[in-house]
Amino acid sequence: AAEVLKHFEDPEFPVELQQQETYLNWQKRWGRLGSYWDFVQRHTTHFRVIPCPTGLKMILPQQRREQFRAFLQTCENWCSYQSSRSGKGLKRKWRHLALVLRRLQNFAETTEGGQGEAEEEQATEKQELNSAEVDEPQ
Repeated sequence: AAEVLKHFEDPEFPVELQQQETYLNWQKRWGRLGSYWDFVQRHTTHFRVIPCPTGLKMILPQQRREQFRAFLQTCENWCSYQSSRSGKGLKRKWRHLALVLRRLQNFAETTEGGQGEAEEEQATEKQELNSAEVDEPQ
């Protein structure tokens, strides 16, 4: 998992599951471990799966570290782009997801050194991400 997590420090790393799998050249390099999706599901302490409004899956690192802020910005930008290409109902959902990702960036910055209010903030973050998730494409 550590080898894959290094890629989340790169703001050019793709946001979506299938794009990440292609970028990592998963089948050639790590295919013996199963599919990338199976790998992510087995390592939930390292990765977070965010179902998107159109049925895509965004994969984020579970930890909130300063090194991941640029990637989270990429995710926010990706959601904003998806919003601009969507109809009214989906546009609102994509915008909400972009807002949640912006908060995650701020959270990564403010909790880098301490854990005081980190647990409470993580509970809020999880609730917001869950409210942004959509199981079925529209």
